[in-house]
Amino acid sequence: MDSDNNSDKFLYPKGSEWRKWDLHIHTKSDSNYSNHPDYKISQKESDDNEYPKVFIKHIYDIDNLAAIAITDHNAAEWIDIFISQNKNFKPPENRNKITIFPGVEIETSDGIHLLVIFNPETKKENVIKNCRKANWKETIEHFITNIKSSNNIIGHTEDILKKAEEWDAICIYAHVTSHKGFFMIHSGIRKINLYNNPLTQIFQIPYNNIIKIGYKDIMDGKDPSYKNKKICQITCSDAKCLTAIGTNNCWIKADPTFEGLK
Repeated sequence: MDSDNNSDKFLYPKGSEWRKWDLHIHTKSDSNYSNHPDYKISQKESDDNEYPKVFIKHIYDIDNLAAIAITDHNAAEWIDIFISQNKNFKPPENRNKITIFPGVEIETSDGIHLLVIFNPETKKENVIKNCRKANWKETIEHFITNIKSSNNIIGHTEDILKKAEEWDAICIYAHVTSHKGFFMIHSGIRKINLYNNPLTQIFQIPYNNIIKIGYKDIMDGKDPSYKNKKICQITCSDAKCLTAIGTNNCWIKADPTFEGLK
């Protein structure tokens, strides 16, 4: 299974820098995807052979973008193709390769959307042996199969958090203040227990930072009902078109690697 990610310290000789990351991006596999407004680009997007070239060229046109995650809903049709295209792409002068993390967006049985982002450079032998397949499409399909019950229902949020950890992946709660987000759970005690789960670590918040005071207090560790636990808060584009990629990104001071993300 190929990857464009490289944790070699010599790849980033300046050490940790502030870089632009966008960890919630969809491809044209998404039913709500919109083609580029420029007709010529749109025509290429519609061509499956041209689409990966258009995608990779576009992300390198975004200033300071260093890392992205492809997180289609329950699918991974384009990840391997994008990674391969990125590997063979010659970046503009003074640009490092953009890291593409393999991921997937999953709706748990609690109705919560989770972004599951996998470590493309895992060194864990049990993960390589039991969890990784020949490519990311097969790996993510294998993961989805493993989080379903015998009656083919996706598991509870806690089960998926635990399974992701076992697979050397990290979970981000998607769009927590809107539809299918964490704060839309109605059960108080259920919400509190889930929030305080040690594997609940990252929330995707609105890019404009307009959040109800109560939600903000919880995430900032100011609510004793939630044991004053502070949560990491990031913004992402949730892009469903090329022009949205990198628009609501966050800045992370770390190398654009999985270890940097952690």
